[in-house]
Amino acid sequence: MSSAGACLVSIWLGFLTASSSVAAPPPVFVEEDVLAVARGWAGGAVNEPSDVAMALDANGRPHLVFHVPRRAVYHARRTESGWQLEYVDSAVAVAAGQDTSLEFGTHCRIAFDGLDRAHVAYVQKRYKPVDVPSSAWKQIHYRSQTAAGFGVPWATRESTHPGIGFLNLGVELSLGVSPDGTRAHVVTNAAGSFPPVIYQERVGGLWSAPFSPAFPHTGQLQDLVVTPDGAAWISSNDGNSTGDVRVGRLQSEVWSVVLAGDSNINTNPDGRLARHGSSGDDLYLCFQARAGRVALRTRVNGEWRTLVTADDPGPVIPTFGRLRMASAPGGWTPWILSSRGTGGVGGGALLSASSTLATEQWSTIDVSNAIAMNGSTWIAVGAPNRVHVVYQVRDNSVGGTDGMQLRYAVLDGPVPPALDAAPPTAVSRNPLQLVPNIVRSGSPLSVRIVGSAGSDATLSVLDAAGREIRSRNVGTVAPAGTTLAWDVGVLESGVYWVRIRIGPYSAARRFVVLR
Repeated sequence: MSSAGACLVSIWLGFLTASSSVAAPPPVFVEEDVLAVARGWAGGAVNEPSDVAMALDANGRPHLVFHVPRRAVYHARRTESGWQLEYVDSAVAVAAGQDTSLEFGTHCRIAFDGLDRAHVAYVQKRYKPVDVPSSAWKQIHYRSQTAAGFGVPWATRESTHPGIGFLNLGVELSLGVSPDGTRAHVVTNAAGSFPPVIYQERVGGLWSAPFSPAFPHTGQLQDLVVTPDGAAWISSNDGNSTGDVRVGRLQSEVWSVVLAGDSNINTNPDGRLARHGSSGDDLYLCFQARAGRVALRTRVNGEWRTLVTADDPGPVIPTFGRLRMASAPGGWTPWILSSRGTGGVGGGALLSASSTLATEQWSTIDVSNAIAMNGSTWIAVGAPNRVHVVYQVRDNSVGGTDGMQLRYAVLDGPVPPALDAAPPTAVSRNPLQLVPNIVRSGSPLSVRIVGSAGSDATLSVLDAAGREIRSRNVGTVAPAGTTLAWDVGVLESGVYWVRIRIGPYSAARRFVVLR
């Protein structure tokens, strides 16, 4: 569980357009808790999920894999009925002596192959190699589903460096799988001032040696993406405060590596990869740059080009934790998720690529006002540009003063009720209804709000550009809900949005005004 700091959760939406006069409806995130009630975890604490990662299956449903202190890994899936949860793996607790079960299952990662089977990787931080007295070593474990679906059997756990392990591992682990699921790839780094990169590939049921062939540069904060041709690409900083980010792939047992980004700062920047385009090996690379900004480059036809530099206009994005990036299906529309220096988590989307780069810049929108723990966040993008975000938040109502909760948010789409019963203070996961959603100018809006006792609600009307033009405090929402006729006055014809805020939750619905 990361404890480097708490933060406000927000997401940056980046537009690359040739004109600022094009209005778009404001994207709005709908939030919910993944675990609505406290659970007793197998051999661990209650409601302390951490080290979360996310991937989408072939139907666009989000799947999570996360660590439960001290010794368990769980898998969750979002369906129309709510969240489903299943156990993946755990270590047996040792009553005395060196307890190698502690911190089993950190650095969780998940990826899907083309047959819609989930593959997961995770770390055992207290590993005891053969004939070594200390249990302070590390091991990377791997499991995969034997068939598509949820609740299906998982293949036997494998260790990527069996019997040996690693003296130390970096703070990041990345996992990728080939489209047919026959190959899996992991990348991280070892310890030291100039840490060597650890890359391993699983072929024919066997894992390659960690440093053979050796990656030609030291580095930290690696990422990995598998392109449609099955090639694994990795990114890594140089690890020696040059500000450089390198990207490479292994071809015929030889690393082909290029300097893909230079942050122009004397530090070890975080860099993330995502696919660019529907086929081939074109890529996006985002990385921390100077002046608190996030730079963006793209690889097209083997050539790296700059899209967003540290000097481009737009808001400053002072990164504090890890960058995350995902692209929409087909490799278009990259979104970034990062952490602000004030402790916030945010992200952005590149909505359109343009050959005229002078007008490209980032804009921002919020995900949540929750107090989140940086370093345990993830982002995934499904069709059509449906953005999913998961993050770890402090929730003292479940588990005491250090209680933790996983919170999920989806952009601009209804989220059905959670599978678990909500706690007494929770809000309906679909709290706002407009019937009808087409009205005549000057006519009142018929708004229905669904909530719980003690929930204080505020309504706002936003124009198509996202500017708030009306606001109303509704007050306490009854458990059965509240229906009201809201006279918003005369509005010009066009598209508008009604937004509701209930505690830390928000949702919005679009409506059309006719003259």
